[in-house]
Amino acid sequence: QAYDASSDEDFMDDALPFTAVAVLVDSTWQRGYILSSSYHGCQVVLVDTQEIISVDQDQLRMLRQEFMSLPVQGIKCSLEGIVSKSAKWTSDACRFFKDKVAESADSHMVAEFRGEKNGVHKIILMSSELMVNAMLVHNGWAKATDHSVSEAAQELANAKKDKVFEICE
Repeated sequence: QAYDASSDEDFMDDALPFTAVAVLVDSTWQRGYILSSSYHGCQVVLVDTQEIISVDQDQLRMLRQEFMSLPVQGIKCSLEGIVSKSAKWTSDACRFFKDKVAESADSHMVAEFRGEKNGVHKIILMSSELMVNAMLVHNGWAKATDHSVSEAAQELANAKKDKVFEICE
């Protein structure tokens, strides 16, 4: 653990825009830089995910030199072949996706790159031989916009029917 949330070491006196910082997010330290600050907190860009978040100043530390030269640890991407059924992804869909990613720590997850548009990589995400994109469609959180995703979602539906049939026999 490079930073201690309870320590004043590396604590920031002034949160100035574009200052490189360590940001405490969900009990982990991430690299970021400040976009803006006010009495209410700071807007920070997380370097490795490009996510913009609001945090209190006590969640920030000066980023140590040893972490400044590391390459970006994430790739900006989106799931190919699906769109959310609602204007925004539901909390259930987000939780399902995060759970699938967390499960991959025990097994593995594979991203198949399908192209790039405006700096965002389009991927098909595979977890334990199943297409995560299709699982989101199958569970009703997404609409398929790609034939291969639509077919995979149908295969999931058929597999579930076969399992139900096997149990009833």
